[in-house]
Amino acid sequence: MKLYLLFILIFSLSNALAHGDLHERIEKTSEEIKKDPKNPDLYLKRGILYHQHNEQKKAEKDFKKSSKLGLSSAKLNYYRSKNYLALNKAQKALNTIQFNLEKDSLDLISIQLKAEIYRKTGQDLEAGALYLKVIELAEKPILTDYFFAIDAYYDGGDTNKAITITKQANEKFSKNLNILSLLIRFHKEKKEYDKAIEYCSMKINISERKEWAYMERANLYYHQKQLEKFCEDIQNMKKAISNLNE
Repeated sequence: MKLYLLFILIFSLSNALAHGDLHERIEKTSEEIKKDPKNPDLYLKRGILYHQHNEQKKAEKDFKKSSKLGLSSAKLNYYRSKNYLALNKAQKALNTIQFNLEKDSLDLISIQLKAEIYRKTGQDLEAGALYLKVIELAEKPILTDYFFAIDAYYDGGDTNKAITITKQANEKFSKNLNILSLLIRFHKEKKEYDKAIEYCSMKINISERKEWAYMERANLYYHQKQLEKFCEDIQNMKKAISNLNE
């Protein structure tokens, strides 16, 4: 299961749409560098643009130049680490972001990036713990943070922890179909059909389109050999489909 890939894909698509604008901004910053070639901030600015434009080698060259000119900042470390990760240099990425965390152990974006590095290197449980730390420290944690933590623990083999975090997300973000679908899936995989049915019923209650949820619950009743309820939900599904055509 790779829930976080969906969010990465969405982010990548939005980046792709912005590439034309990035090219113009790179050219503009290059002109600024010609006028002020000793300005480390300009190299950092262009390096970030190169990174966003998927020109990682050019980005690293600019980050290196910025550092050589005397810039030392959390922002430089963060983007340099992201760039190393894009170049599949995970250890360098980890070492670089660690500079930020040594100065500020509560830096949320650096913690998130460290978790992403762990994910790339297959250290899923370690990544999950960091995503949980982000949730605990954030003033207003967002649903994506929970999904990242759930995904990491699930891929790391700790399904029980994944379920616990999903339940916490369900309490905080009530009436969310994606969360309920996860809870149904987890309990179904563990053959805890009563629990799966409970969450499926919640899903039916909040769904505008109920036919698929009825079919899902009917399947769960079938596994439980509750054939009368199975037949009821099949009829409910047919009725929901019929209502769509009215």
